[in-house]
Amino acid sequence: MWQRCIDDESVGPPIEAYYQAASLRDSHPSFSLVGFVAAIEEVGKLLVTPPKPERCPTCGKERTSSSADRFRAALRLVLPENKIKDVSNQLYRWRSGTAHAGRTYAWESSFGRPQMGDSLLVSQPQTMFGVRGTMHADELARELILTLLNGKQTASPSDGGSNEG
Repeated sequence: MWQRCIDDESVGPPIEAYYQAASLRDSHPSFSLVGFVAAIEEVGKLLVTPPKPERCPTCGKERTSSSADRFRAALRLVLPENKIKDVSNQLYRWRSGTAHAGRTYAWESSFGRPQMGDSLLVSQPQTMFGVRGTMHADELARELILTLLNGKQTASPSDGGSNEG
């Protein structure tokens, strides 16, 4: 894998994004998630052949795929199709909240102190983020980077991914 990094500089950005995200995991989990999602998007750009761009019927310009499209395409390499929408919606919602509005979803929103809700019976948003946020994005990014470094074949979005389960 080290040789792959030396031979192909295009693998550097997702690995660097993953490394930086991992270094933020304990101190800034919401911003860490942004980094893990960026690593996933970048692996998607490297491993998935984008569909032929459509042209805008009004101006005739090619429509490029969005980072969210690359994110979902990358997830198809490691998740079954029936999980893509739910995982993508949840992780991307958290990512966008932090990246575009500076929102935080973990303990960091209370300066390191546990937040107390109106009821102990109602789950706080931090609980769901802690269970399915940073940890899940980390797992997916790591699996995709290993896929990239192991030289797996490029897939097209219509393949539905290479992972059956």
